[in-house]
Amino acid sequence: MINQITKLSFFSKCSKDTLSKLVQKTKISKFTQNSIMTYEEDDIGRVNFLLKGEVKLYKVDKLDNEIFLFTIKEDSLLTNIGSMSNDTISCFSNIEFLEDSTIISFDMHEFKEIVSCSKWLLINLIDSISYQKQQLEASLNISLVYNALSKVSHMLYYKLDTFNKLKKQEIAYRLNIQPATLSRVLAKLVKQDIIELQISKVKIKNNEKLFKLFN
Repeated sequence: MINQITKLSFFSKCSKDTLSKLVQKTKISKFTQNSIMTYEEDDIGRVNFLLKGEVKLYKVDKLDNEIFLFTIKEDSLLTNIGSMSNDTISCFSNIEFLEDSTIISFDMHEFKEIVSCSKWLLINLIDSISYQKQQLEASLNISLVYNALSKVSHMLYYKLDTFNKLKKQEIAYRLNIQPATLSRVLAKLVKQDIIELQISKVKIKNNEKLFKLFN
């Protein structure tokens, strides 16, 4: 079990003595693609890390429409720890697996005791939580401030590999726009000679113009 824990960069520099305190209540769980790990506002008493795979975080509005937030890949903290004063955490969003994945989880109380005694682990926790918040803020800013053209341009500029890997319907979902809107935006960018479509893949021809569309 200790070997599994040390696969996480979060614990990579910890001694075996430190990690042995976590092992007794540590759990490793496997999830299949499209399964749900937690639902929004679930109360959990464990700290979850993604050991292998990829997940998406999303919320659901009053009309039961999914609002995509962001994705998290392996070797990352999944649990949104808002406070170290409680042994339970209320989930901020739904978490769904995008592929077959492995989760390693720790008892919240024991996790807090170990982390609070290590300056290095505290720094890791702060960094992990800060990264989560940056991801969320970026997602909210894009959703609330950007129009469809800006959303597509931003994704093309920063995540071209992901854009070219996904189907149009999935891209539109992640950008919270309609597939028809995505097609119109791509056609506009082609017409402006900013991008080129090559067998369902996008090639950027003018990065400077693309950047100006969302910045």
